[in-house]
Amino acid sequence: MIGHGWPRRTSLPPPPPVVRSALVLAILTPALGLLVPAAPAGAYAGPGLPTAVQDDAHLQYARPGQVHSEVGHLRALGVDRVRLTASWANLTRSPNSRRPPDFDSSDPAQYQQDKWRHLDTAVREADQAGLGVMIDIGFWAPRWAARGPGPRFRSHVDSVEYARFAQAIARRYSGSFIPPPEAIDPLETSDVTLPAAQSFELWNEPNHPAFLAPQWYARGSRRTPASPVVYRAMVQRAYPAIKSANPHAAVLIGNTSSRGGFGGPHDSVPPLRFLRELACVDSRLRPVRVGACTHYRRLEGDGWAHHPYSLTGAPSQHPRRPDEVLVANLSDLAATLDRLVSMGRIAPGLRNIYVTEYGYETKALPHRPSISESTQGRYLTWGEYLAWRVPTVRLFSQFLLRDQPPSRQVTSDSPQRPHGQFYSGLEHSDGTPKLAERSFLAGLFARRTSSARVLLWGRLRLRARSVRVSVESHLPGQAWQTLSTSDWPSRSAEASFALGGHGVFERWVPYVARVRYRLRYRLPDGAQGISLPVPVIWAAS
Repeated sequence: MIGHGWPRRTSLPPPPPVVRSALVLAILTPALGLLVPAAPAGAYAGPGLPTAVQDDAHLQYARPGQVHSEVGHLRALGVDRVRLTASWANLTRSPNSRRPPDFDSSDPAQYQQDKWRHLDTAVREADQAGLGVMIDIGFWAPRWAARGPGPRFRSHVDSVEYARFAQAIARRYSGSFIPPPEAIDPLETSDVTLPAAQSFELWNEPNHPAFLAPQWYARGSRRTPASPVVYRAMVQRAYPAIKSANPHAAVLIGNTSSRGGFGGPHDSVPPLRFLRELACVDSRLRPVRVGACTHYRRLEGDGWAHHPYSLTGAPSQHPRRPDEVLVANLSDLAATLDRLVSMGRIAPGLRNIYVTEYGYETKALPHRPSISESTQGRYLTWGEYLAWRVPTVRLFSQFLLRDQPPSRQVTSDSPQRPHGQFYSGLEHSDGTPKLAERSFLAGLFARRTSSARVLLWGRLRLRARSVRVSVESHLPGQAWQTLSTSDWPSRSAEASFALGGHGVFERWVPYVARVRYRLRYRLPDGAQGISLPVPVIWAAS
């Protein structure tokens, strides 16, 4: 049975070293008075960021045998964790009732157990395959715990009821919960105790109107953010509730969307403004002590989760509106979090940034062009490079293993994807790999750092302890040739080098106009692979 030989994960790994690259000389914004770390003695070669993948359609809602296969496939792709949604409305009792049902909603044994089988199966299969489990305690609310129109209730979410549900999730996936007999597969012969999740996330994109409302208050002609007030109450109640049930799990907050507006009826609150309002500070980071912030107390959390989508733009694209955070300016988020920690407004753990969603779609949506499969593959590696450069980023994620075709029913309020369609997968909906799956296993990014030199950054997710890697170059009209590279601009070059199968490397080569590069790698069993070819980018951010 796949996965029974993999070690089980009991906690999140320790944070990686603060400085990952000789080029990370000024990641955090100097205007905020932050110190600049010194450069290391040489280029980086070592482990990459842990990788998570979210694909609820194939990890929760497929047949049990298929879930087993999908988890094994993710393990083969070098994935470290799976992100699963625990949908409150789907898992609770009487979700469409106006009156709360009469049961202890903090006790996982008092829920209708058959509703939990999909999530239980996904957690068990991931654990048996040695993958860590992240659970997003999320959307939407049952009718009795929110206001406003349905069927996706998300307005004025009741923070007390949400905390009780969060506690039930934390208890169920604490590593010691045995489900009631009716929730256990009669054919199950192994330990029936549910495995532990390593982290929990509080809601999904609370700064986006599709997930939490209201986003804005109207005060005359002015609009002020409302969602941070609602979300602050949810965090202040749910964080201690989870910790009381599962003290060893990390609790991530935020999960913010990358973009925002200025208070229009369908506008999100931009993530940096959302963060400042959540921490009760103004645009200059001065404490606010009036209104909903009168009795403010430090915001707790073990990490800040964010979704730095660039949509169809290149990863180097900076936001056009203030306070947005794309992957190109993740350092702005890092700087703001660091300053708020130093001020005592938020807990020290919130310096840590977890990229819990990222991706590029290869099919067009209304008012949004598509990108090619080869561009998707290049952009994913480029985006991961930009996230990796930020010292406090702890995780990088891919949203969807496989494209999600439109369903027959309307499943979303979004005018762009009313039938829930998403095309950011590494594979097509029929399981055929896209080119991005190739770059996910072995990706390369080439950045021109000066008039004379190019930095090559590579990322591997291969099931081997050690891999032999070489770089090949190509000029128009010529054949591919093996290139000698160095791990520091002033050091001698070599034609190949060894790297861990889940490693990241930096190498330097002289700049040559119109050249493209690719990786060739050899596994210990003699098998070889080739990455997608990439051009040289003049500026990475």
